Amino acid sequence: MGNIWLCTHTATAYMDIKTRINQITFFWLDIKNILVFPEGTRVAPGVVKPFKVGVARMAKELDLLVVPVVNNAGYCMPRSSYMLYPGIVEVIIDKPLKAEINEPADKFTARIEEVVRRNLAKISK
Repeated sequence: MGNIWLCTHTATAYMDIKTRINQITFFWLDIKNILVFPEGTRVAPGVVKPFKVGVARMAKELDLLVVPVVNNAGYCMPRSSYMLYPGIVEVIIDKPLKAEINEPADKFTARIEEVVRRNLAKISK
């Protein structure tokens, strides 16, 4: 079984969920891990926008685990700039999460978001 690595506070490229699932399904034999950014955009350090349900839908559709990852790289790579600043980036990789049988995507998304918010609170500024 592969994993979806769920990262926050990093640059993203937009692609709608149906396109993602179609592309991922097509290449699934070669893919072991998928990296996605659930907020749909970069945000300021310490800020968490509501997650979109696409990550949960993709995980359920492809029967994948979601590995929540948080970091404070936004202090070294601010949202409004391409400049890099010196600093120490902390990363927390939590245990993989699996959607429960018949768990709606929005409930799974809320569970994922809760883990991310809890871990983000642990990272120093």
